[in-house]
Amino acid sequence: LLYCEGGGESVECQKAIISVIVNRLNSGYWGNSFSSVVYAKGQFSPVSNGALNKAKPSQTQYDVVDYVLENGTTRLF
Repeated sequence: LLYCEGGGESVECQKAIISVIVNRLNSGYWGNSFSSVVYAKGQFSPVSNGALNKAKPSQTQYDVVDYVLENGTTRLF
């Protein structure tokens, strides 16, 4: 999902995207798993338009996810 939503964006922007997903998971409103958050109806266009199935994330996306999971979400003000 990160690759589709912001693969061409800066690392800081990608951290913000992952932070949104983690924050939604932590809220419990969209479910209790990453999958339930990502696949929640109408939330992310790459899911509804099929782009997610063709995603080829780079090491950068994996590193960004690891960073946010290890260090916490970014503050979005």
